[in-house]
Amino acid sequence: MSDSQAGSADVIEAVAVADNDLLGQVRLLNEPVGWLDRLSDFGSQFCSSILVKEARQAMSSRQFLWTYLALLAVCALWAIVGLTFSGSRAESGPAMLFGFYTIIGVPLAIIVPFSAFRSLVREFEDGTIQLVSITTMKPYQIVAGKMGSAMLQLLVYLSVLAPCVAFTYLLRGIGVEQIVAGLVVSIFGCLVLTAVGLFLAGVTRSGLLNVGVSVVLIAALIGVYFAWVGVAGGITHSNILAGDDFWNPDSLVALFGFFAFFGSFGVLLFVSAASQISFPTENRTTAVRIVTLGQQVLCFAWIIAAAVAGGPNMNGEFGAIMCFIVGHFWLVIGFLMSSESWPLSDRVARQLPTTFLGRTFTSLLMPGPGRGFLFAAANVIACTVMTCLILVFSSESTAGRAVANFAGAKLTADKLDGMCSAAFGSIYILWFLAVVFLLMAYRRKRRPNVQVSQYNPLVSLLIGVLLVLGCCLGPVVMQYGLTSGAIPNDYTILQTFNWYWTVIELAEEGTWTAGFAGALMFTLQAVPVILIAVAVASRELLIDPTQTPNRVIAERAQQQKQELPPGESIEEIFGDLD
Repeated sequence: MSDSQAGSADVIEAVAVADNDLLGQVRLLNEPVGWLDRLSDFGSQFCSSILVKEARQAMSSRQFLWTYLALLAVCALWAIVGLTFSGSRAESGPAMLFGFYTIIGVPLAIIVPFSAFRSLVREFEDGTIQLVSITTMKPYQIVAGKMGSAMLQLLVYLSVLAPCVAFTYLLRGIGVEQIVAGLVVSIFGCLVLTAVGLFLAGVTRSGLLNVGVSVVLIAALIGVYFAWVGVAGGITHSNILAGDDFWNPDSLVALFGFFAFFGSFGVLLFVSAASQISFPTENRTTAVRIVTLGQQVLCFAWIIAAAVAGGPNMNGEFGAIMCFIVGHFWLVIGFLMSSESWPLSDRVARQLPTTFLGRTFTSLLMPGPGRGFLFAAANVIACTVMTCLILVFSSESTAGRAVANFAGAKLTADKLDGMCSAAFGSIYILWFLAVVFLLMAYRRKRRPNVQVSQYNPLVSLLIGVLLVLGCCLGPVVMQYGLTSGAIPNDYTILQTFNWYWTVIELAEEGTWTAGFAGALMFTLQAVPVILIAVAVASRELLIDPTQTPNRVIAERAQQQKQELPPGESIEEIFGDLD
Protein backbone atom coordinates (compact mmCIF):
# COMPACT_ATOMS: atom_id res chain seq x y z
CA MET A 1 0.00 0.00 0.00
CA SER A 2 1.39 3.40 -1.03
CA ASP A 3 1.74 6.37 1.33
CA SER A 4 -1.13 8.23 -0.35
CA GLN A 5 -3.43 5.24 0.05
CA ALA A 6 -2.44 4.89 3.72
CA GLY A 7 -3.08 8.60 4.32
CA SER A 8 -6.49 8.36 2.67
CA ALA A 9 -7.36 5.38 4.90
CA ASP A 10 -6.38 7.31 8.03
CA VAL A 11 -8.51 10.28 6.97
CA ILE A 12 -11.50 8.00 6.27
CA GLU A 13 -11.06 6.31 9.66
CA ALA A 14 -10.85 9.69 11.45
CA VAL A 15 -13.99 10.91 9.70
CA ALA A 16 -15.81 7.70 10.68
CA VAL A 17 -14.75 8.10 14.31
CA ALA A 18 -15.90 11.73 14.27
CA ASP A 19 -19.25 10.71 12.76
CA ASN A 20 -19.70 8.03 15.42
CA ASP A 21 -18.89 10.55 18.18
CA LEU A 22 -21.37 13.02 16.71
CA LEU A 23 -24.04 10.34 16.48
CA GLY A 24 -23.34 9.38 20.09
CA GLN A 25 -23.71 12.97 21.17
CA VAL A 26 -26.98 13.34 19.30
CA ARG A 27 -28.31 10.09 20.84
CA LEU A 28 -27.28 11.34 24.30
CA LEU A 29 -29.22 14.57 23.78
CA ASN A 30 -32.28 12.72 22.46
CA GLU A 31 -32.47 10.30 25.40
CA PRO A 32 -35.43 10.95 27.73
CA VAL A 33 -34.55 12.57 31.02
CA GLY A 34 -35.57 10.45 34.00
CA TRP A 35 -36.32 11.45 37.57
CA LEU A 36 -32.82 10.48 38.68
CA ASP A 37 -31.26 12.76 36.06
CA ARG A 38 -33.49 15.64 37.11
CA LEU A 39 -32.71 15.03 40.78
CA SER A 40 -28.96 14.91 40.17
CA ASP A 41 -29.12 18.02 38.02
CA PHE A 42 -31.03 19.83 40.76
CA GLY A 43 -28.49 18.74 43.37
CA SER A 44 -25.55 19.74 41.20
CA GLN A 45 -26.76 23.34 41.31
CA PHE A 46 -25.89 23.43 45.01
CA CYS A 47 -22.46 21.85 44.52
CA SER A 48 -19.46 23.89 43.56
CA SER A 49 -16.07 23.07 42.14
CA ILE A 50 -14.58 23.60 45.58
CA LEU A 51 -16.43 20.47 46.72
CA VAL A 52 -14.59 18.43 44.10
CA LYS A 53 -11.28 20.01 45.07
CA GLU A 54 -11.80 19.43 48.77
CA ALA A 55 -12.98 15.85 48.25
CA ARG A 56 -9.92 15.03 46.12
CA GLN A 57 -7.53 16.58 48.60
CA ALA A 58 -9.16 14.88 51.58
CA MET A 59 -9.33 11.43 50.01
CA SER A 60 -5.76 11.54 48.73
CA SER A 61 -4.19 12.85 51.93
CA ARG A 62 -2.02 10.68 54.12
CA GLN A 63 -3.97 11.70 57.19
CA PHE A 64 -7.17 10.22 55.77
CA LEU A 65 -5.41 7.04 54.59
CA TRP A 66 -3.72 6.34 57.92
CA THR A 67 -6.87 7.18 59.87
CA TYR A 68 -8.92 4.80 57.74
CA LEU A 69 -6.40 1.97 58.09
CA ALA A 70 -6.09 2.54 61.83
CA LEU A 71 -9.87 2.51 62.16
CA LEU A 72 -10.07 -0.82 60.35
CA ALA A 73 -7.36 -2.32 62.53
CA VAL A 74 -8.81 -1.09 65.82
CA CYS A 75 -12.34 -2.24 64.93
CA ALA A 76 -11.04 -5.70 64.02
CA LEU A 77 -8.99 -5.84 67.23
CA TRP A 78 -11.97 -4.82 69.37
CA ALA A 79 -14.14 -7.45 67.70
CA ILE A 80 -11.66 -10.14 68.71
CA VAL A 81 -10.98 -8.81 72.21
CA GLY A 82 -14.63 -8.04 72.92
CA LEU A 83 -15.80 -11.50 71.97
CA THR A 84 -13.00 -13.04 74.00
CA PHE A 85 -13.92 -11.19 77.19
CA SER A 86 -17.67 -11.51 76.70
CA GLY A 87 -17.38 -15.26 76.99
CA SER A 88 -20.66 -17.07 77.00
CA ARG A 89 -22.85 -14.15 78.09
CA ALA A 90 -26.23 -14.22 76.44
CA GLU A 91 -26.41 -10.50 75.71
CA SER A 92 -23.02 -9.04 74.79
CA GLY A 93 -24.34 -6.69 72.11
CA PRO A 94 -24.45 -3.49 74.23
CA ALA A 95 -20.81 -3.78 75.33
CA MET A 96 -19.61 -4.51 71.80
CA LEU A 97 -21.62 -1.66 70.28
CA PHE A 98 -20.38 0.74 72.96
CA GLY A 99 -16.81 -0.15 72.03
CA PHE A 100 -17.42 0.46 68.33
CA TYR A 101 -19.09 3.82 69.02
CA THR A 102 -16.14 4.79 71.22
CA ILE A 103 -13.71 3.95 68.42
CA ILE A 104 -15.62 5.74 65.67
CA GLY A 105 -15.93 8.81 67.89
CA VAL A 106 -12.24 9.66 67.45
CA PRO A 107 -12.40 10.51 63.72
CA LEU A 108 -15.93 11.89 63.87
CA ALA A 109 -15.49 14.13 66.91
CA ILE A 110 -11.86 15.19 66.53
CA ILE A 111 -10.26 14.52 63.15
CA VAL A 112 -13.04 15.53 60.72
CA PRO A 113 -13.99 18.85 62.46
CA PHE A 114 -10.36 19.88 62.93
CA SER A 115 -9.55 19.01 59.30
CA ALA A 116 -12.41 21.26 58.15
CA PHE A 117 -11.09 24.04 60.39
CA ARG A 118 -7.57 23.75 58.98
CA SER A 119 -8.89 23.54 55.42
CA LEU A 120 -10.58 26.94 55.64
CA VAL A 121 -7.69 28.43 57.61
CA ARG A 122 -5.29 27.46 54.82
CA GLU A 123 -7.49 29.34 52.36
CA PHE A 124 -6.89 32.52 54.38
CA GLU A 125 -3.19 31.82 54.95
CA ASP A 126 -2.47 31.14 51.26
CA GLY A 127 -4.66 33.99 50.05
CA THR A 128 -6.76 31.70 47.85
CA ILE A 129 -9.99 32.73 49.55
CA GLN A 130 -9.88 36.05 47.70
CA LEU A 131 -9.47 34.24 44.36
CA VAL A 132 -12.36 31.93 45.13
CA SER A 133 -14.58 34.77 46.35
CA ILE A 134 -14.35 36.70 43.07
CA THR A 135 -15.71 33.74 41.10
CA THR A 136 -19.39 33.09 40.51
CA MET A 137 -19.52 30.87 43.58
CA LYS A 138 -21.47 32.28 46.50
CA PRO A 139 -20.09 32.24 50.05
CA TYR A 140 -22.50 29.57 51.21
CA GLN A 141 -21.35 27.34 48.33
CA ILE A 142 -17.75 27.68 49.49
CA VAL A 143 -18.67 26.69 53.03
CA ALA A 144 -20.97 23.96 51.72
CA GLY A 145 -18.05 22.57 49.73
CA LYS A 146 -15.99 22.30 52.92
CA MET A 147 -18.96 20.73 54.69
CA GLY A 148 -19.56 18.32 51.82
CA SER A 149 -15.97 17.11 52.01
CA ALA A 150 -16.44 16.48 55.73
CA MET A 151 -19.66 14.56 55.01
CA LEU A 152 -17.85 12.40 52.46
CA GLN A 153 -15.17 11.51 55.01
CA LEU A 154 -17.92 10.85 57.53
CA LEU A 155 -19.62 8.37 55.20
CA VAL A 156 -16.36 6.57 54.48
CA TYR A 157 -15.59 6.22 58.18
CA LEU A 158 -19.10 5.01 58.91
CA SER A 159 -18.74 2.39 56.17
CA VAL A 160 -16.20 0.72 58.45
CA LEU A 161 -18.76 0.68 61.26
CA ALA A 162 -21.62 -0.77 59.19
CA PRO A 163 -20.61 -4.46 59.31
CA CYS A 164 -19.65 -4.06 62.97
CA VAL A 165 -23.10 -2.74 63.85
CA ALA A 166 -24.74 -5.61 61.98
CA PHE A 167 -22.50 -7.99 63.90
CA THR A 168 -23.48 -6.56 67.30
CA TYR A 169 -27.17 -6.88 66.47
CA LEU A 170 -26.69 -10.63 66.09
CA LEU A 171 -25.26 -10.81 69.61
CA ARG A 172 -28.63 -9.78 71.07
CA GLY A 173 -29.30 -7.22 73.77
CA ILE A 174 -29.41 -4.36 71.22
CA GLY A 175 -32.51 -2.99 69.55
CA VAL A 176 -32.84 -1.33 66.19
CA GLU A 177 -33.85 1.91 67.90
CA GLN A 178 -30.59 2.07 69.84
CA ILE A 179 -28.51 1.43 66.73
CA VAL A 180 -30.36 4.06 64.72
CA ALA A 181 -30.14 6.57 67.59
CA GLY A 182 -26.38 6.05 67.91
CA LEU A 183 -25.78 6.46 64.18
CA VAL A 184 -27.98 9.56 63.94
CA VAL A 185 -26.28 11.18 66.93
CA SER A 186 -22.87 10.37 65.43
CA ILE A 187 -23.71 11.94 62.08
CA PHE A 188 -25.48 14.90 63.64
CA GLY A 189 -22.71 15.59 66.14
CA CYS A 190 -19.98 15.40 63.50
CA LEU A 191 -21.76 17.90 61.25
CA VAL A 192 -22.36 20.33 64.13
CA LEU A 193 -18.72 20.15 65.22
CA THR A 194 -17.62 20.69 61.62
CA ALA A 195 -19.79 23.81 61.50
CA VAL A 196 -18.09 24.99 64.70
CA GLY A 197 -14.68 24.52 63.11
CA LEU A 198 -15.65 26.39 59.94
CA PHE A 199 -17.11 29.23 62.00
CA LEU A 200 -13.95 29.61 64.08
CA ALA A 201 -11.83 29.53 60.92
CA GLY A 202 -13.92 32.33 59.41
CA VAL A 203 -13.73 34.48 62.54
CA THR A 204 -10.00 34.09 63.25
CA ARG A 205 -7.95 34.96 60.18
CA SER A 206 -4.56 36.14 61.52
CA GLY A 207 -1.77 33.60 61.88
CA LEU A 208 -1.03 34.24 65.57
CA LEU A 209 -4.68 34.07 66.56
CA ASN A 210 -5.19 30.89 64.57
CA VAL A 211 -2.51 29.13 66.58
CA GLY A 212 -4.26 29.88 69.85
CA VAL A 213 -7.67 28.97 68.46
CA SER A 214 -6.27 25.69 67.09
CA VAL A 215 -5.02 24.68 70.52
CA VAL A 216 -8.30 25.63 72.18
CA LEU A 217 -10.31 23.83 69.49
CA ILE A 218 -8.28 20.63 69.88
CA ALA A 219 -8.77 20.69 73.65
CA ALA A 220 -12.49 21.36 73.23
CA LEU A 221 -12.90 18.54 70.69
CA ILE A 222 -11.16 16.10 73.02
CA GLY A 223 -13.56 17.13 75.78
CA VAL A 224 -16.50 16.66 73.41
CA TYR A 225 -15.17 13.19 72.57
CA PHE A 226 -15.29 12.12 76.21
CA ALA A 227 -18.80 13.55 76.43
CA TRP A 228 -19.70 11.52 73.35
CA VAL A 229 -18.37 8.38 75.08
CA GLY A 230 -20.81 9.04 77.91
CA VAL A 231 -23.68 9.58 75.46
CA ALA A 232 -22.77 6.36 73.64
CA GLY A 233 -22.84 4.49 76.94
CA GLY A 234 -26.25 5.92 77.74
CA ILE A 235 -27.61 4.91 74.33
CA THR A 236 -26.28 1.36 74.37
CA HIS A 237 -26.91 0.48 78.03
CA SER A 238 -30.15 2.37 78.70
CA ASN A 239 -33.61 0.94 78.26
CA ILE A 240 -35.13 4.34 77.44
CA LEU A 241 -34.39 3.96 73.74
CA ALA A 242 -35.25 0.28 73.57
CA GLY A 243 -38.53 -1.16 72.40
CA ASP A 244 -41.77 0.62 73.15
CA ASP A 245 -40.07 3.07 75.53
CA PHE A 246 -38.55 4.79 72.51
CA TRP A 247 -41.99 5.94 71.34
CA ASN A 248 -43.29 7.37 74.61
CA PRO A 249 -43.90 11.14 74.73
CA ASP A 250 -40.99 11.89 77.06
CA SER A 251 -38.44 10.25 74.76
CA LEU A 252 -39.84 11.94 71.67
CA VAL A 253 -39.84 15.36 73.33
CA ALA A 254 -36.25 14.82 74.50
CA LEU A 255 -35.15 13.86 70.99
CA PHE A 256 -36.97 16.85 69.52
CA GLY A 257 -35.19 19.16 71.96
CA PHE A 258 -31.82 17.59 71.18
CA PHE A 259 -32.12 17.93 67.43
CA ALA A 260 -33.75 21.36 67.62
CA PHE A 261 -30.99 22.72 69.85
CA PHE A 262 -27.94 21.32 68.12
CA GLY A 263 -29.43 21.48 64.63
CA SER A 264 -30.35 25.14 64.90
CA PHE A 265 -26.94 26.04 66.29
CA GLY A 266 -25.29 24.10 63.49
CA VAL A 267 -27.28 26.05 60.90
CA LEU A 268 -26.47 29.30 62.72
CA LEU A 269 -22.75 28.55 62.68
CA PHE A 270 -22.91 27.52 59.01
CA VAL A 271 -24.64 30.75 58.00
CA SER A 272 -22.26 32.79 60.17
CA ALA A 273 -19.23 31.14 58.57
CA ALA A 274 -20.60 31.95 55.11
CA SER A 275 -21.16 35.57 56.12
CA GLN A 276 -17.59 35.86 57.39
CA ILE A 277 -16.06 35.06 54.00
CA SER A 278 -18.40 37.25 51.97
CA PHE A 279 -17.46 40.74 50.80
CA PRO A 280 -17.88 43.60 53.30
CA THR A 281 -20.36 45.26 50.93
CA GLU A 282 -22.65 42.23 50.96
CA ASN A 283 -25.61 41.68 53.25
CA ARG A 284 -24.08 39.53 55.95
CA THR A 285 -26.81 39.92 58.53
CA THR A 286 -30.27 38.96 57.28
CA ALA A 287 -29.69 35.20 57.08
CA VAL A 288 -28.12 35.13 60.55
CA ARG A 289 -31.04 37.02 62.11
CA ILE A 290 -33.59 34.75 60.43
CA VAL A 291 -31.84 31.70 61.89
CA THR A 292 -31.73 33.21 65.40
CA LEU A 293 -35.42 33.98 65.13
CA GLY A 294 -36.05 30.39 64.13
CA GLN A 295 -34.06 29.20 67.14
CA GLN A 296 -36.31 31.17 69.45
CA VAL A 297 -39.42 29.67 67.84
CA LEU A 298 -38.00 26.15 68.21
CA CYS A 299 -37.14 26.80 71.86
CA PHE A 300 -40.68 27.75 72.81
CA ALA A 301 -42.11 25.00 70.60
CA TRP A 302 -40.09 22.48 72.61
CA ILE A 303 -41.24 23.99 75.92
CA ILE A 304 -44.89 23.85 74.84
CA ALA A 305 -44.45 20.27 73.59
CA ALA A 306 -42.91 19.28 76.94
CA ALA A 307 -45.81 20.89 78.80
CA VAL A 308 -48.39 19.13 76.61
CA ALA A 309 -46.58 15.81 77.08
CA GLY A 310 -47.09 16.06 80.84
CA GLY A 311 -43.97 17.88 81.94
CA PRO A 312 -43.42 19.36 85.39
CA ASN A 313 -45.68 22.09 86.73
CA MET A 314 -44.52 25.61 85.91
CA ASN A 315 -43.71 27.73 88.95
CA GLY A 316 -41.71 30.80 89.84
CA GLU A 317 -38.39 29.14 89.05
CA PHE A 318 -39.46 28.68 85.43
CA GLY A 319 -39.57 32.47 84.97
CA ALA A 320 -36.03 32.85 86.32
CA ILE A 321 -34.70 29.95 84.24
CA MET A 322 -36.21 31.30 81.03
CA CYS A 323 -34.91 34.78 81.87
CA PHE A 324 -31.36 33.46 82.17
CA ILE A 325 -31.55 31.28 79.04
CA VAL A 326 -33.12 33.94 76.85
CA GLY A 327 -31.03 36.67 78.43
CA HIS A 328 -27.64 35.09 77.83
CA PHE A 329 -28.53 34.14 74.26
CA TRP A 330 -29.78 37.58 73.22
CA LEU A 331 -27.07 39.39 75.17
CA VAL A 332 -24.41 37.62 73.13
CA ILE A 333 -26.28 38.14 69.85
CA GLY A 334 -27.12 41.75 70.71
CA PHE A 335 -23.55 42.62 71.73
CA LEU A 336 -22.24 41.24 68.43
CA MET A 337 -24.86 43.06 66.34
CA SER A 338 -24.17 46.38 68.09
CA SER A 339 -20.77 46.52 66.37
CA GLU A 340 -21.96 46.09 62.78
CA SER A 341 -20.60 48.47 60.17
CA TRP A 342 -22.35 51.76 59.52
CA PRO A 343 -23.31 53.38 57.18
CA LEU A 344 -24.61 50.72 54.83
CA SER A 345 -22.96 50.04 51.52
CA ASP A 346 -24.76 51.06 48.33
CA ARG A 347 -25.47 47.42 47.47
CA VAL A 348 -27.17 46.80 50.81
CA ALA A 349 -28.93 50.17 50.80
CA ARG A 350 -30.64 49.21 47.53
CA GLN A 351 -32.17 46.17 49.30
CA LEU A 352 -33.91 48.15 52.05
CA PRO A 353 -37.71 47.71 52.11
CA THR A 354 -39.72 50.47 50.46
CA THR A 355 -43.30 49.68 51.49
CA PHE A 356 -44.90 50.24 54.87
CA LEU A 357 -45.48 46.52 55.45
CA GLY A 358 -41.91 45.76 54.40
CA ARG A 359 -40.49 48.28 56.83
CA THR A 360 -42.77 47.00 59.57
CA PHE A 361 -41.95 43.29 59.30
CA THR A 362 -38.54 43.01 57.56
CA SER A 363 -36.68 46.19 58.41
CA LEU A 364 -35.21 44.75 61.61
CA LEU A 365 -33.73 41.87 59.59
CA MET A 366 -31.56 44.23 57.54
CA PRO A 367 -27.98 45.11 58.57
CA GLY A 368 -27.14 47.96 60.90
CA PRO A 369 -26.23 48.33 64.59
CA GLY A 370 -29.45 50.19 65.41
CA ARG A 371 -31.59 47.57 63.70
CA GLY A 372 -29.58 44.92 65.51
CA PHE A 373 -30.30 46.47 68.90
CA LEU A 374 -34.00 46.82 68.10
CA PHE A 375 -34.11 43.25 66.77
CA ALA A 376 -32.59 41.86 69.97
CA ALA A 377 -34.82 44.05 72.16
CA ALA A 378 -37.96 42.97 70.30
CA ASN A 379 -37.07 39.31 70.73
CA VAL A 380 -36.36 39.75 74.44
CA ILE A 381 -39.80 41.35 74.92
CA ALA A 382 -41.45 38.60 72.85
CA CYS A 383 -39.74 35.90 74.93
CA THR A 384 -40.88 37.57 78.16
CA VAL A 385 -44.49 37.70 76.95
CA MET A 386 -44.35 34.03 75.89
CA THR A 387 -42.88 33.03 79.26
CA CYS A 388 -45.69 34.81 81.11
CA LEU A 389 -48.33 33.20 78.91
CA ILE A 390 -46.86 29.74 79.48
CA LEU A 391 -46.89 30.37 83.23
CA VAL A 392 -50.52 31.50 83.17
CA PHE A 393 -51.91 28.68 81.04
CA SER A 394 -49.66 25.85 82.26
CA SER A 395 -50.67 23.17 84.73
CA GLU A 396 -51.64 24.25 88.20
CA SER A 397 -48.74 24.74 90.53
CA THR A 398 -48.93 22.88 93.82
CA ALA A 399 -47.46 25.74 95.85
CA GLY A 400 -49.07 29.09 96.57
CA ARG A 401 -52.61 30.29 96.78
CA ALA A 402 -54.76 31.40 93.84
CA VAL A 403 -54.81 35.15 93.30
CA ALA A 404 -56.81 35.29 90.04
CA ASN A 405 -58.90 33.11 87.74
CA PHE A 406 -59.65 34.01 84.13
CA ALA A 407 -60.14 32.25 80.76
CA GLY A 408 -59.78 28.86 82.36
CA ALA A 409 -56.37 29.71 83.82
CA LYS A 410 -55.52 29.82 87.49
CA LEU A 411 -52.87 32.36 88.45
CA THR A 412 -51.22 31.31 91.70
CA ALA A 413 -48.80 33.27 93.84
CA ASP A 414 -45.71 31.38 92.71
CA LYS A 415 -46.70 31.84 89.05
CA LEU A 416 -47.00 35.55 89.74
CA ASP A 417 -43.51 35.46 91.22
CA GLY A 418 -42.23 33.82 88.03
CA MET A 419 -43.90 36.43 85.85
CA CYS A 420 -42.44 39.23 87.99
CA SER A 421 -38.99 37.62 87.78
CA ALA A 422 -39.17 37.32 83.97
CA ALA A 423 -40.49 40.89 83.52
CA PHE A 424 -37.85 42.61 85.65
CA GLY A 425 -35.17 40.31 84.23
CA SER A 426 -36.01 41.52 80.73
CA ILE A 427 -35.45 45.12 81.90
CA TYR A 428 -31.95 44.17 83.03
CA ILE A 429 -31.27 42.55 79.64
CA LEU A 430 -32.55 45.56 77.70
CA TRP A 431 -30.44 47.88 79.86
CA PHE A 432 -27.26 45.90 79.18
CA LEU A 433 -27.99 45.92 75.44
CA ALA A 434 -28.77 49.65 75.47
CA VAL A 435 -25.56 50.61 77.30
CA VAL A 436 -23.33 48.61 74.95
CA PHE A 437 -25.17 49.95 71.88
CA LEU A 438 -24.76 53.56 73.04
CA LEU A 439 -21.07 53.03 73.81
CA MET A 440 -20.43 51.57 70.35
CA ALA A 441 -22.46 54.38 68.73
CA TYR A 442 -20.38 56.97 70.61
CA ARG A 443 -17.21 55.22 69.48
CA ARG A 444 -18.31 55.32 65.83
CA LYS A 445 -19.23 59.00 66.16
CA ARG A 446 -15.84 59.93 67.61
CA ARG A 447 -13.94 57.92 64.98
CA PRO A 448 -16.07 58.09 61.81
CA ASN A 449 -13.16 57.73 59.37
CA VAL A 450 -11.63 54.64 60.96
CA GLN A 451 -12.06 51.54 58.85
CA VAL A 452 -14.27 48.86 60.39
CA SER A 453 -12.17 45.99 61.74
CA GLN A 454 -13.14 42.34 61.73
CA TYR A 455 -12.46 42.27 65.48
CA ASN A 456 -15.11 44.90 66.30
CA PRO A 457 -17.66 42.21 67.23
CA LEU A 458 -15.17 40.69 69.67
CA VAL A 459 -14.53 44.15 71.18
CA SER A 460 -18.25 44.76 71.58
CA LEU A 461 -18.75 41.32 73.11
CA LEU A 462 -15.87 41.89 75.53
CA ILE A 463 -17.32 45.25 76.63
CA GLY A 464 -20.71 43.64 77.22
CA VAL A 465 -19.27 40.74 79.21
CA LEU A 466 -17.25 43.10 81.41
CA LEU A 467 -20.35 45.25 81.97
CA VAL A 468 -22.46 42.27 83.07
CA LEU A 469 -19.73 40.87 85.32
CA GLY A 470 -19.02 44.28 86.82
CA CYS A 471 -22.67 44.89 87.66
CA CYS A 472 -23.05 41.42 89.19
CA LEU A 473 -19.74 40.98 91.03
CA GLY A 474 -19.25 44.61 92.09
CA PRO A 475 -22.19 44.71 94.52
CA VAL A 476 -21.16 41.37 96.02
CA VAL A 477 -17.63 42.63 96.67
CA MET A 478 -19.01 45.88 98.10
CA GLN A 479 -21.34 44.08 100.48
CA TYR A 480 -18.53 41.70 101.43
CA GLY A 481 -16.37 44.66 102.42
CA LEU A 482 -19.13 46.42 104.36
CA THR A 483 -19.87 43.32 106.39
CA SER A 484 -16.23 42.99 107.56
CA GLY A 485 -15.37 40.05 105.36
CA ALA A 486 -18.51 38.01 105.96
CA ILE A 487 -19.88 36.22 102.92
CA PRO A 488 -23.21 37.91 102.01
CA ASN A 489 -26.18 35.57 102.28
CA ASP A 490 -29.12 37.96 102.46
CA TYR A 491 -30.27 40.20 99.62
CA THR A 492 -29.88 43.93 100.27
CA ILE A 493 -30.45 47.11 98.30
CA LEU A 494 -26.74 47.07 97.43
CA GLN A 495 -27.50 44.23 95.01
CA THR A 496 -29.77 46.42 92.87
CA PHE A 497 -27.52 46.09 89.80
CA ASN A 498 -26.92 42.38 90.41
CA TRP A 499 -29.00 40.81 87.67
CA TYR A 500 -28.62 37.19 88.81
CA TRP A 501 -29.34 37.68 92.50
CA THR A 502 -32.28 40.02 91.91
CA VAL A 503 -34.02 37.67 89.48
CA ILE A 504 -33.52 34.69 91.79
CA GLU A 505 -34.77 36.71 94.76
CA LEU A 506 -37.91 37.68 92.86
CA ALA A 507 -38.56 34.07 91.84
CA GLU A 508 -38.14 32.71 95.37
CA GLU A 509 -39.44 35.44 97.66
CA GLY A 510 -42.03 37.07 95.42
CA THR A 511 -43.26 40.65 95.34
CA TRP A 512 -43.02 43.33 98.04
CA THR A 513 -39.62 42.17 99.23
CA ALA A 514 -36.11 43.62 99.16
CA GLY A 515 -35.61 42.09 95.71
CA PHE A 516 -38.76 43.75 94.42
CA ALA A 517 -37.63 47.12 95.82
CA GLY A 518 -34.20 46.71 94.22
CA ALA A 519 -35.77 45.85 90.87
CA LEU A 520 -38.00 48.93 91.05
CA MET A 521 -35.02 51.17 91.83
CA PHE A 522 -33.10 49.69 88.90
CA THR A 523 -36.09 50.19 86.59
CA LEU A 524 -36.28 53.90 87.41
CA GLN A 525 -32.85 54.56 85.93
CA ALA A 526 -32.97 51.80 83.27
CA VAL A 527 -36.11 52.98 81.43
CA PRO A 528 -34.63 56.39 80.37
CA VAL A 529 -31.44 54.70 79.13
CA ILE A 530 -33.44 52.16 77.11
CA LEU A 531 -35.66 54.87 75.62
CA ILE A 532 -32.59 56.91 74.57
CA ALA A 533 -31.09 53.85 72.89
CA VAL A 534 -34.38 53.14 71.10
CA ALA A 535 -34.55 56.74 69.87
CA VAL A 536 -30.96 56.61 68.56
CA ALA A 537 -31.48 53.22 66.92
CA SER A 538 -34.77 54.23 65.32
CA ARG A 539 -32.97 56.72 63.09
CA GLU A 540 -31.85 53.83 60.93
CA LEU A 541 -35.47 52.90 60.24
CA LEU A 542 -36.07 56.29 58.60
CA ILE A 543 -33.40 55.83 55.92
CA ASP A 544 -34.80 55.45 52.42
CA PRO A 545 -33.34 52.87 50.01
CA THR A 546 -31.06 54.13 47.26
CA GLN A 547 -31.94 53.84 43.59
CA THR A 548 -30.41 51.08 41.51
CA PRO A 549 -28.03 52.51 38.85
CA ASN A 550 -28.91 51.96 35.21
CA ARG A 551 -25.63 50.14 34.70
CA VAL A 552 -26.56 47.51 37.28
CA ILE A 553 -30.03 47.11 35.75
CA ALA A 554 -28.51 46.59 32.30
CA GLU A 555 -26.04 44.00 33.62
CA ARG A 556 -28.80 42.05 35.35
CA ALA A 557 -30.92 42.09 32.20
CA GLN A 558 -27.95 40.86 30.15
CA GLN A 559 -27.34 37.98 32.57
CA GLN A 560 -30.96 36.87 32.32
CA LYS A 561 -30.90 36.75 28.51
CA GLN A 562 -29.75 33.22 27.74
CA GLU A 563 -30.85 31.07 24.85
CA LEU A 564 -30.31 27.85 26.82
CA PRO A 565 -29.90 27.18 30.52
CA PRO A 566 -26.26 26.66 31.62
CA GLY A 567 -24.91 23.25 30.74
CA GLU A 568 -27.36 22.38 27.93
CA SER A 569 -25.53 23.55 24.84
CA ILE A 570 -23.35 21.22 22.77
CA GLU A 571 -20.22 23.29 23.45
CA GLU A 572 -20.77 23.28 27.23
CA ILE A 573 -21.48 19.55 27.40
CA PHE A 574 -18.73 18.27 25.11
CA GLY A 575 -16.29 21.17 25.21
CA ASP A 576 -13.96 19.40 27.68
CA LEU A 577 -13.79 16.12 25.75
CA ASP A 578 -11.06 17.23 23.35
